[in-house]
Amino acid sequence: MTKDVEEFFQENLDMYPHFKKIRDRLWSDDGKSRVTVMVGAGFSLNAKKIEDSFNGMALWHDIKDELTKSLSHKGDLSNVDVLEIGQLYVKEYGRTSLDEALKNAIPDNNYEPDSLHFDLLKLPWSDIYTTNYDTLLERAKSHVHERNYQTIYDISDIPNSVQPRIIKLHGSFPANRPFIFTKSDYDNYPVKFSPFVNMVQQSIMETTFVLIGFSGDDPNFSNWTSWVSENLGEHMPKVYMLGYDQEHRGVELEKKGITLIDFTRLYSSSSNPFNDMYTDIFRFLMNESKKKKNEWPHRILDGSLNNFIYNRKNYPGWVVLPDSIRRSNALKLHNLSNHFFSNFNEDNISQEKINLINEFLWYFNIFSIPLDFNKHRILESIIGNFVSSNDSDINLNEIKLVLLREARLDFDQGKFNQYFDILKDSKLNSEQRHLLQYETILNLLALNKVSEVLIELNNWQVTDNDYEWNIKKAVVYSNIKQLQVAENLLELSLLKIKKLLTIDNENYRLLSLESVVLHNLERITNKRGYYSKRLREINSHSCNSNSELERTWLSVKDYNYDLGNKETFGFDPRTRKSSSKFGDFMSQEILDSYAALILQEELGLYYIRKRFEIAHKNISIILPNFSLTKGLYYANNKDIGDIFTRQFVYYLKSPQLKIIESILINSLIESSPLVPVEHAIEILSRVYFAFSSEKQILFDEMIFELIENKKIYSISEVELYSNLIQRLTFSKTYHLKKTFFEKLLVALDNNFVENSLNYFFDPFLIFLSINDLTPIKLEIKEEIKSNLLENANEESALIRLVFLYQTQNLTTEQEHQLALIINSLPSNRSFGFSNFVFQSTFEFIFDSINLKQREPLQIIQDFIINKEIPKFTNNGVISDGSAFDNYFKEFSSIINKTLEKNKEIPMEILAEWLSKFFYWWDSQKAILLGTENERNWLIRSPDYLILLVQYLSYTILKTIPLDYLDSKLKEKLSSLINEIYHCKIYCFVYLLPQAKRLHLDLNFTTSYADLIWKFPDDSIKHALRALPSYLELIIEGHIDEEPTTLLNQLFEILKYGSHTMKLAACDAILQTIKSKPLIFSKEDCVFLIEFSNNNIDFIIENDDLILSQDEFELHASISSLVTQLIIMKSEDVGTELDHWKEIIKNHRLPEIRINSDHFIKTS
Repeated sequence: MTKDVEEFFQENLDMYPHFKKIRDRLWSDDGKSRVTVMVGAGFSLNAKKIEDSFNGMALWHDIKDELTKSLSHKGDLSNVDVLEIGQLYVKEYGRTSLDEALKNAIPDNNYEPDSLHFDLLKLPWSDIYTTNYDTLLERAKSHVHERNYQTIYDISDIPNSVQPRIIKLHGSFPANRPFIFTKSDYDNYPVKFSPFVNMVQQSIMETTFVLIGFSGDDPNFSNWTSWVSENLGEHMPKVYMLGYDQEHRGVELEKKGITLIDFTRLYSSSSNPFNDMYTDIFRFLMNESKKKKNEWPHRILDGSLNNFIYNRKNYPGWVVLPDSIRRSNALKLHNLSNHFFSNFNEDNISQEKINLINEFLWYFNIFSIPLDFNKHRILESIIGNFVSSNDSDINLNEIKLVLLREARLDFDQGKFNQYFDILKDSKLNSEQRHLLQYETILNLLALNKVSEVLIELNNWQVTDNDYEWNIKKAVVYSNIKQLQVAENLLELSLLKIKKLLTIDNENYRLLSLESVVLHNLERITNKRGYYSKRLREINSHSCNSNSELERTWLSVKDYNYDLGNKETFGFDPRTRKSSSKFGDFMSQEILDSYAALILQEELGLYYIRKRFEIAHKNISIILPNFSLTKGLYYANNKDIGDIFTRQFVYYLKSPQLKIIESILINSLIESSPLVPVEHAIEILSRVYFAFSSEKQILFDEMIFELIENKKIYSISEVELYSNLIQRLTFSKTYHLKKTFFEKLLVALDNNFVENSLNYFFDPFLIFLSINDLTPIKLEIKEEIKSNLLENANEESALIRLVFLYQTQNLTTEQEHQLALIINSLPSNRSFGFSNFVFQSTFEFIFDSINLKQREPLQIIQDFIINKEIPKFTNNGVISDGSAFDNYFKEFSSIINKTLEKNKEIPMEILAEWLSKFFYWWDSQKAILLGTENERNWLIRSPDYLILLVQYLSYTILKTIPLDYLDSKLKEKLSSLINEIYHCKIYCFVYLLPQAKRLHLDLNFTTSYADLIWKFPDDSIKHALRALPSYLELIIEGHIDEEPTTLLNQLFEILKYGSHTMKLAACDAILQTIKSKPLIFSKEDCVFLIEFSNNNIDFIIENDDLILSQDEFELHASISSLVTQLIIMKSEDVGTELDHWKEIIKNHRLPEIRINSDHFIKTS
């Protein structure tokens, strides 16, 4: 195991504070080293000898002995200084001989640098001075890539040189002379090499000076330090010697101004003390915590409390952890915490365990790791035990605050209030009090309680020194669109941060916070890129919070839940392979998603919409309510449709509905900046059916209030409110619908929307568009009806009066009055009297009171004569088809209303229309049959041929009496239907029943039963939808076929068909039961009962299954089928389906629930 040198020196080295001071100066926060090193001959002894037999390096006393041998004739020189010896040797043998003697004594080529030389050079020294002649340092630098050292051999190398440098003060082998050795060399050095002297003195004055392998006896060095001391006095920086076995020199060195840090006691037992000592020294000075902040955490995350504390205390301060660090450690931390908490004994809790839990929670916060269920449960248990025992010896505030936050994220208001009350009565420090207030505000914000948020923000006392909380406060203000307040707070915080950065310009916390402020200012003031230059500078330290969060967003990927049992195809035919996977669901995808969402919420930074959508879906597995609201608050119109599908709404649980209720209520009441009112209306229209009837009534009142004072609608609002009213009405049973209509009429009394063809909206126009609008007795004040009659010239009033007329809520006198008023109106609107109600509607009102005293069939005759069938193309321009649709809607309505008063429509009238129609068909069939270019197909939507054949079959052809068609009309009609048959058989099938009744000459000879199987799965629905008409005509004797075959075919499809086929078959049976119940035998009913009950039993037994929207449709169709069986076939059904009544009555889906109206009417 690698030695922890930090701990080792801290515990064993008396001079540790001084030693640490060197390291702190070496790794200054501004990136500039303030430590210089002097390397002496003692360090060269650590070099590696190339060959053991080679000569070794000599120290000064060794060189002195060698030179003295050549000067034996000079007498006893043992007490003569080595410098004097050198001087005598030069005088005796010459300078060249001395140089050679030095080279022989210090055989540079016999050695190569060792790892210690590399480690020395890796440290960020300001400069390296050396008095060594050898080239070990120069050769070592080519192997060190962390620093780029320049070697200074001579004073002429000084100009234009840059730090860091290796400065050879005494010359260098092989030829950088002189090799400073003699007394004369030292005496003349201050003059000859004054630039070197100045450099050393400057370094001693400006930096901490460290001696390694250097004795400090050098006379020049003593002079240099003395000079600095005399000039700077007590302001002189420290000069340190890192030595071994130098304690005896302590007093001597102190007199020279050198502070000794001796390591003898630590390494005396080592077999290689110098090597071990320098190895540990360099590792300590390398200081992982300050060496590279970006490599935090510096100690392994292994669950050790000491390592946790060390890393926490040395955290660089990022507001957003660099994504690379977060991603490489988050999952490890989660797994590590799993091990700790799974072995946690809740019955034996100590302060030490709480401390470790607090450390885990700190890391969870920094790494943005969610709390899973088990950890949450244990923390709640700890708080529960201590609160009940009133034990105040252990501080649990951090755990309480985490649980408060979790309650907010879970939208558990009961738990949130519980922990809030506990914390309110706890002894909190300033930071904890701020956090409590902040969580309170976020909780209110999540529920869209903007008014209460503003109150709490105003009550939140944050001083200028609490700039971090001011930033978070500003983010909240910006979320609720209080942009000026937010901007002011951010500017105030920025001033404080800048002021602090002048003192500590490398403080990562401050830099991170500055980036948060700058990005938020850019966002709030819409000045993207305004601070880009400064943010690029901050980015160099990984302190640009937005950039790091962007990387987090980019790391978000779809989460695939792959736990549980899985079956796949095997390699061999008809084989299956089963596999099981169990374990922790927490994956990197969830961790990334959680981190991105939490940090974005807290800091108000940018987000990537596509990744946001993925993220909030991913975390639904751990925080479903938080995911729901995130999607809701950040949704655009398209997102609302994607999120709030019918399936999603159906499976919303009560707590989720309560959250949505709060958000929507506050949006509709306060016009919330978090959820625009148009978004709230669209969401409400989708979730409305899932609310209880009491909640629906509450929302009805809000909608009434919104509509009551609205005079003008934009084009988007028309669609929005139309969908809302349609969905609200559809969700109501008969009695609730009745009350809704009554209250709506009251709310809209005296409110008449301005007439506009494109931007008009009135709720009752939606009701008029409902095909099966039936009489409904409303309790309406006479004043309201009178007011409508007085304002009948207003489009809104006219529409409401037509609604009241059609639902039979006008008295005979009021009907007469209405007819007279309408008749007096100018007929200059789109349809005549109205822009939205067909003119024929009013004509039938006139006829009902015989106002115009005209022929009974005059309305239909006038329509046929005066109205042209709209064309899809006119001079090459393709229309949108709305005029076509309106024409046939009105014509079908006229036919139906005419038949209500007349047994039949004379053939000459129908013949006149058919003549016009055939002419129209010849000009339009190329488009309708799809034989024109593909461009027309793309433009034309929906498929208007489907609409046309349905109008023809269900109304127009149906009204033609049998044998009334002459041969010419028969021929033309047969030709038209045959054309459709050959081009689009799925459209032809709707015409087939009436074509058979009218004995038209068809190319088609197949039976209907065989025809069904001609259709692929995606088109068979058309054959099945047309089948009820076919069966009806069989029963009436117009078609000579046996119905049993077709019924059995429908039953087979119910049993074995695809979902699409089952739905179409079920609808066909439903329509047939409504129109011709007698066609079904007792045995048929038994089959349908069994089919229906099996379906509902399966749903009940498998209530954990999530039904698709397709399955909803089938379930609704079966429910309607059951309803009609109970009503129309009561004798055959008996009580076999009675349990369905409660299911239908209480079902969440309105398309099922509205069937309960039939039971009320029949009971």
